[in-house]
Amino acid sequence: RLAEQHIVTQSIEDPCLARKNIKWDILRTDLIHPICSGNKFFKLKYYLLDAIQKNHTRIITYGGPWSNHIVASAFAARYCGLASTGYIRGEMPPKMSETLLQAKEEGMELEFLPRSKFPHHDSETVRENTGYSIPQGGYGILGAKGAGEILNYTEKEKYTHICCACGSGTMLAGLIST
Repeated sequence: RLAEQHIVTQSIEDPCLARKNIKWDILRTDLIHPICSGNKFFKLKYYLLDAIQKNHTRIITYGGPWSNHIVASAFAARYCGLASTGYIRGEMPPKMSETLLQAKEEGMELEFLPRSKFPHHDSETVRENTGYSIPQGGYGILGAKGAGEILNYTEKEKYTHICCACGSGTMLAGLIST
């Protein structure tokens, strides 16, 4: 558990919207934690629980050099007592991004993969490694299951529309499943 009590709904006052009788609220999941926040907290939840229940001691995940997923996974793994490896798209840069430096500070081992191997490396790593593999960005059924819990922190019945950012579609899949 992280700071779920910090999830709040913030109303946005906008005169243009008010004239059209539109009310707009934002569910501030970004306030959960400074590193593992927003949908990352939710999308990682069931992957980490599954890894622990299956007695894994290491998670493996994938992302780019500025991936919030990488640093959130590094923090969450350490928080749960797990080691972590991040497979990073591209060659090792001469200067690491702040994101990668932060992931290393959280204890994540970083492995760099050429872009040509990156999309296909996921299944190879699972066969060769004893770590628990979390797909890039928390994509997948367990990620969607966690994302589906986001709306538990608001009165969804009072809204006619719910909007969200959409990268891999995992959060959207979770939200529409509830």
